[in-house]
Amino acid sequence: AGRSGGLTERKYTGSGGRDLSGNKRVAPQTSDQLLIQKNKAICVNMWRGLPLRVVRGYKGKGEFAPAQGYRYDGLYDVTEVWPQNGPSGHVIWRYRMKRREGQAPPVWDTPDYKKGEVSACGRRAGTGRGLT
Repeated sequence: AGRSGGLTERKYTGSGGRDLSGNKRVAPQTSDQLLIQKNKAICVNMWRGLPLRVVRGYKGKGEFAPAQGYRYDGLYDVTEVWPQNGPSGHVIWRYRMKRREGQAPPVWDTPDYKKGEVSACGRRAGTGRGLT
């Protein structure tokens, strides 16, 4: 098993239950998440034994988020689905996923992967500026 957030196992929180009308990019939970659309699709993948393709974005929380842009992190099987009360008291859907074996090693298993990731994006490590 991996660390929370990312190595071979990870947890994911479903979508919905937020009022994003207008120009809001984020909002507090105002209602229960429902087991429809994206949340239901993840369950269907679990029932059918189909993997999910995990892509992480730079806005993600935790040490496994890329320094910038987006990164494909491989195929994961959904192993468990459950509802729980979120911090706001509304129901959220949670998913446990396990990285499929037989894939290329994950990027975070390489030495200094954060530094290499920034360099690979055409930026000097630590400066935030492009190469000249």
